[in-house]
Amino acid sequence: MEADELLSTFNHLQEYKRLLNIVLDGSVDDVRAKDSAVYQIGLILEIYQEQSYLLDPYLDEMLSPAINALSASISNQQSDATKNTLSKLVYTFTKTRGYKVISRFFPHSIPDLVLVMDAAQSFSDAIAWEFRYVVLLWLSIAIKLPFELAKIFPDRDVADELQRLCTTYFFHPGKEREGAVLAISRAFMRQDMRPSLHTFVEWCSQQLESKRDNAFVAPSILQFFCEILKVSQDTTAAELQATIETALQQTVDTTSTNPLLRKYHVKLTARLTSKLSADIDKVEETVGSLLEYLSDSDTIVRWSAAKHLSRLAKKLDDEGRRDILEALLSLYADGTNVEDATSDDFAQCDYSQVSENTWHGVTLALAECTRNGVVPNTFIPQLIPATLASLHFDLKKGAASVGSNTRDAAAYFFWSAARTIKAEHLSTVVDRVSINLIQKALFDREVHIRRAASAAFQELVGRTNLVKDGIDVLRAVDFFVVGVRRTAFLEAAVEVCEYPFYRDSIIPFVVKNVTTHWDFDVRKLASQFLGSVCKKHPQLVSEVVEALLPRIATTDPILLHGSLATLHQLASAFPSDKALHDRISTQLHKIQLWVFQTPRFSPVLEVCNNAIAAVSNTESASGHKEVSLKIINAGLTHKSEVVRYAAANALGALSRSVDCSGEVKTMMKEFDAAEDVHQQAIALALGYVRYTDSETHTQALECLTRITTTKSLVIECRVNAYDSLAKLCLSAVSADERKDILHTLYDGLWDYTVDQRGDVGAWVRQSCARGLSMCICAHHSQIDTAFIEMATSRLVGISLDNIYTSRCIAIEELGRMVEFTTSALATPLGDFISQTRQLTQDVYSSDKIYECVVPLYSACGEVRDGILMGLALAIISKNEVSVYSARRTVISIAEMLQNDVLSRTLTLADVHTKTSFFTGLANLVYVVADECSLHASHLPQLLAFNHKYCQKSKVITRITVGLKLVAVLYFKYEFAGAGDAVRTYLAHPLPRIRGTAAEEIYIQAQSSSNEHTKLLDWLMDTDWLGKAVKMTEVPL
Repeated sequence: MEADELLSTFNHLQEYKRLLNIVLDGSVDDVRAKDSAVYQIGLILEIYQEQSYLLDPYLDEMLSPAINALSASISNQQSDATKNTLSKLVYTFTKTRGYKVISRFFPHSIPDLVLVMDAAQSFSDAIAWEFRYVVLLWLSIAIKLPFELAKIFPDRDVADELQRLCTTYFFHPGKEREGAVLAISRAFMRQDMRPSLHTFVEWCSQQLESKRDNAFVAPSILQFFCEILKVSQDTTAAELQATIETALQQTVDTTSTNPLLRKYHVKLTARLTSKLSADIDKVEETVGSLLEYLSDSDTIVRWSAAKHLSRLAKKLDDEGRRDILEALLSLYADGTNVEDATSDDFAQCDYSQVSENTWHGVTLALAECTRNGVVPNTFIPQLIPATLASLHFDLKKGAASVGSNTRDAAAYFFWSAARTIKAEHLSTVVDRVSINLIQKALFDREVHIRRAASAAFQELVGRTNLVKDGIDVLRAVDFFVVGVRRTAFLEAAVEVCEYPFYRDSIIPFVVKNVTTHWDFDVRKLASQFLGSVCKKHPQLVSEVVEALLPRIATTDPILLHGSLATLHQLASAFPSDKALHDRISTQLHKIQLWVFQTPRFSPVLEVCNNAIAAVSNTESASGHKEVSLKIINAGLTHKSEVVRYAAANALGALSRSVDCSGEVKTMMKEFDAAEDVHQQAIALALGYVRYTDSETHTQALECLTRITTTKSLVIECRVNAYDSLAKLCLSAVSADERKDILHTLYDGLWDYTVDQRGDVGAWVRQSCARGLSMCICAHHSQIDTAFIEMATSRLVGISLDNIYTSRCIAIEELGRMVEFTTSALATPLGDFISQTRQLTQDVYSSDKIYECVVPLYSACGEVRDGILMGLALAIISKNEVSVYSARRTVISIAEMLQNDVLSRTLTLADVHTKTSFFTGLANLVYVVADECSLHASHLPQLLAFNHKYCQKSKVITRITVGLKLVAVLYFKYEFAGAGDAVRTYLAHPLPRIRGTAAEEIYIQAQSSSNEHTKLLDWLMDTDWLGKAVKMTEVPL
């Protein structure tokens, strides 16, 4: 699940049912298909791993058919493969929802007990571990039947069978061990098996002593004791006390490295003490032990210690409970700068040196104590400072932070307090608590913390009726609204700030804590929030700016980024506030420019340029020109593309207030000697600059045009140059300059540059498509209609491109240009665009576009050349879908307009002699000749085409398509004039060509209507990779 993705219900029921039908379909024998369906079900359930409770309303409908099928497969003794598949499906649910919930759906009648007992006794090596685990889990439920086993199994010693079966898995590392422990422990809860309990306990003690080298025996036995104590009477606990204490003592040496053992130590010690609570010394010893375990390094141990500490405290008197609570509070103060965790100052303490594990464990223990009613109502105010500090606990460590589990536990505490503490005892702290919960519900980085805080706030509002504007604010911070971080920051938070009580605390909190957060995205959203809320409440601007300005001189990248980002948002929110802009511009001089040389300051350099762009529209911009240009130049030479874009935009904004022509000319002079990234930035910046004199404008046009024609430059530089040319075309240029720009952009539509990354020329084609559309829409009345038709035709061809982004952009730009085409072209082109959008719900559906292009070709002669070029390039692509779709489209068009297709294709081949273009067109001719029926008048033309462009070529692809074409002419159409060309290819000096020609000619000769037995035999007998044959030897 994505970090901010929040689901509200189970949305995959129909998909699950479809996959379940595959698993349960008895007519399907393909085990792999069923296992694949189970795997896909697992992927669906994995989506809900963090919100597995959403499955609960559907579990009966989803799970019962699978369990019934598993029961039937066991009773009917079906194949192991069937049982394995069904058990894997059931196990997938236990993995997602937990065995305690899933085990409720197992049937537990007498026949079911007999069934699972027999199945458990017949485990084999061929059976999957999931099957063994599911059967043992099922057995743990069925064994609880309230009937005597002797009557159900009159001829069997079930107690002995169960012990032998389950103890086998006590030594195994897999999930079967857990199932076996559950089964045997619940079996011994039965009255008719109770006599065997002490014997089994003695066996457990012996195993702990003799099998110390086995790491799985001790957890199994301790878990067994835990399950026994969970439901046993006090007398049974007293009988087992000595044995359990011995077991704990025997395993204490290994607990340091085994978190599972430590967990069971906690549970077993606490449960034993709980049963023997009359022994005060034992209780005090256990409480001390649990307090130590709250600082354990593993969450499962801390969680278990917290739960059992609260349960033990519940059995004590008020004085004992207070002692435990005070002991918990004392753990908070260790490592902080405030000694008293109950003082109000503790909420703002320095916790940079504390143990995160301790704070999590203690906060969790307080939450559990509160939920279980252990905390006295009057004691709550003393817990508030420490729990508020926990609610904001966030420590930066390395590239991430720790503390989310502590914050989650703190939200759990407040949720518990709202449910269990009387409202009158919360009245003194409710304002403080509600403000802090709102802060975390809106601005925490983690989605589960925002949800937890929202849930706690909801309980506080609903159960106390003391929260100011509680119902109205709750609508804004609803559980589902805060699930998406961007929505929480930019919508919910802005809405909450309409209430002064919350706004007065939120603004200082965001400025101090959120704009200085270690996460870049959080700082960015915080700055956007401040810009939005200040726009609604302008009186806040001065307060925010005053708090930010002292940070500008810092060399901390986090502080500097958050501050500059916020100032940029404020300047953008108030574009006409000259005083604010001047105030921000003045701070540019305080920035330590040397920091921009380090990689860590890349985000800072970006927002600094953004801030310059936002404040450069003031009259005083000239006073900050020097420092602004230094920062901009640092951005233009930066390796990050995002930073370069920000710098180019800043230069453009500055040039609107200050004359930057000298700097622009310097950039153009330095272009040839600059590094690649700087060249890219220069090409980009020339499109943003506002030119105050025609000389600089003309030089920029010449520089950009030269960049587009210099193939040795990196493709990114040329793309930026095309983008800049399109921007310059929108400014005041002469008719000749506009014409040159348009033709340069049109030429870019034919860029098919390829490097190690693939078809990078697609970036140029996409840029030029957008640029042409923009220029034509802006200056259509001053552009020749013939050029608009030519550009439209090419864009239609690009709509058949292999790159899905290119297809999408071409369709979108055609939609913008259609109204500026001729009336004869506008209607069919509009139909093509609308049909394409209807049939292609996503841009990947390229095959549907080809279907729409056939009627367009028939209706519009103006775009036919573009369509043929698009089809020609698609036919030679490596995309099988495009090749197939293009061939089918060419055949459909040729069946209607064969003369037009051939004549246009041959003409285009004369013009586009570049190898890739020509090869595509030649293949298009071959497809028409091979799949359609040509008129006799076309045969000499095609033979001459082969002789001129293919037969004498040294390019392998041209030769290959030529030999295929003449083979079709000679054998399919029986055109005798092609005989010499066939002989020429078979006698070619290159063995590779001779072999390919022989193969193609053999295929065509076989499918010919005439007999060619002699030729076929000769082709088969000749060694085509050996000595070259003579033309006179070919038996045509």
